[in-house]
Amino acid sequence: MLKKKKVATGIVALLTVFSLGACSASGGTKNDAKVNTQSQSYVNNRYQKALKYLADGSNSKANDELQKINVTSKTSTKVVQLRNNVRTLVGVEQALDANEVTRAEKLLDKLQDVSRPEELLTQIKAVKKEAKEVTLANTYYKEIQRYYKAEKYEAAGGSLQALNSLNDKYVTVARLQKQASKYKDKIEDKQEQEAAKQASYANARSSKIVSSQYAQQTGRSIESASNAEVASASSQVAQPTSAGIIQQFRAATGIPQVNGDQYFVQQLTATTYQIEIRHTSTGASTISNLKGLYTYDSNTHKAQKMDEITGEYKPIN
Repeated sequence: MLKKKKVATGIVALLTVFSLGACSASGGTKNDAKVNTQSQSYVNNRYQKALKYLADGSNSKANDELQKINVTSKTSTKVVQLRNNVRTLVGVEQALDANEVTRAEKLLDKLQDVSRPEELLTQIKAVKKEAKEVTLANTYYKEIQRYYKAEKYEAAGGSLQALNSLNDKYVTVARLQKQASKYKDKIEDKQEQEAAKQASYANARSSKIVSSQYAQQTGRSIESASNAEVASASSQVAQPTSAGIIQQFRAATGIPQVNGDQYFVQQLTATTYQIEIRHTSTGASTISNLKGLYTYDSNTHKAQKMDEITGEYKPIN
């Protein structure tokens, strides 16, 4: 009885071993078949899909398809090359998005000798164009900062315009444009201040009152004076030093004051003043127009305007 049990046990063991072996053999066949499905047809399918994605400009999707391929010694050279080159291409795009231009350029160097397929060449050309625009964007952005700090507002404004002319479809370009937008109002404010200064110099150089006073003080014509000298001379007869008299004069005459007007005042007697109004427009800040040369009596609040042809003063109120 004991012998029969041993024989039976031995038979069961042999059957178990045979069964496991059969399962193992069956599993191995399935795995081999799975690997074989990624050989020619599978690889070709991924390759063709990658080319379509490249043609559409979907480089990341093309890379995803190619990375599904398990490279072996049997994988064709063209597949391996495309797989590596597209991975490098995507690396360039990622570097440019992160504004890592140096890294992007190093990766682009690896693509210099690529000659096919045409779909890849088109995308390499496109990413090279992006690299140029990103490089320009960085140049312009740095110029804006440097020029503004150095008070070169005209140049800063030009660099801002150049930056904004670049294609904002590129992530880094759009980011730098947004960062630079905070300088727009600052630059314009400074330019307006500079224009006002230039207008002030133009008015002062043309002013009869300032010219006369400068000649008396220096014995020279104001035409040869520096802007600093002109500013010094005009400060003695311009607003706001005579704001009170100007306010009285405008109230008495009803003469409006508009942007671009500049007043020069010279005291003639205890109660009489000579008032000159000159004007420059923002579009022609170097041209000064005479709006009138007046005399004003602060006691009687009467004003007279000079006729530029006859030199005669005539009452206006």
